Amino acid sequence: MQIGKLSELTGVSIRMLRYYENSGLLHPTRTETGYRHFAAQDVDVVRRIVMLNRAGFTLPVIASVLNCVRAKATQIG
Repeated sequence: MQIGKLSELTGVSIRMLRYYENSGLLHPTRTETGYRHFAAQDVDVVRRIVMLNRAGFTLPVIASVLNCVRAKATQIG
């Protein structure tokens, strides 16, 4: 899905989604024309980021948490 759809589904602005990407929290692929393409599971990732940020975690801490979750999912899957 494109960034506008991800924004719509999560309620997070396009600008903030780009910031999350620049911070290493999201890893969209790019089309040949340069458009970002997000996977369906990125909706859950963004919701986790928002939840953790509202709980007071900083983005570097959230990045560490997400890396642990991704690593665990890779071991399980």
